[in-house]
Amino acid sequence: MQFYFFIFFLMNKNIIYGVCALVLCTVWGFVYWTENPWWMSFTTQSVAFPCNNTAQTGIPAEECQALVALYYATDGDNWTRKDNWLDTSKPASTRYGVTVTSGRVSFIKLYNNQLSGPIPTELGNLSDLKGLRLYSNQLSGHIPVEFAQLSNLKQLILNNNQLSGPIPELGNLSNLQT
Repeated sequence: MQFYFFIFFLMNKNIIYGVCALVLCTVWGFVYWTENPWWMSFTTQSVAFPCNNTAQTGIPAEECQALVALYYATDGDNWTRKDNWLDTSKPASTRYGVTVTSGRVSFIKLYNNQLSGPIPTELGNLSDLKGLRLYSNQLSGHIPVEFAQLSNLKQLILNNNQLSGPIPELGNLSNLQT
């Protein structure tokens, strides 16, 4: 079944904006608006939205959105394993590499999984995150300063990537193990 409109979504923290344009698309398709203007660069993605059904995902909407941001920022369509990453009708704990404890994302283990691109700042919203293992991928750019908000973080393993720039001040991470 096809409709004559696309819905352009721009995700900005907790806000999703929608605009319609007259082009041909499928029912489940939408255009993910990248940092570049849509007329310069956009990709078609299929995703089940919204993230606000905590009963289905088992995590707060803000954490679900952080996981979706990680998928898109790091070229999730080309990951080696991406089981259930965009299926918000299933619990977040069914996503490959995600551990949920007491209704919060506690670990993300996506090492050696072909992630490429920048680490999204939205990961700083995972307040109960205890471990982030993203080593041996093709991540680029800076380590987000928002990681300083992850006061429960014990493991941060990012080696064997193409990260650049200074390491941000992580003084609030008193639980971080070396």
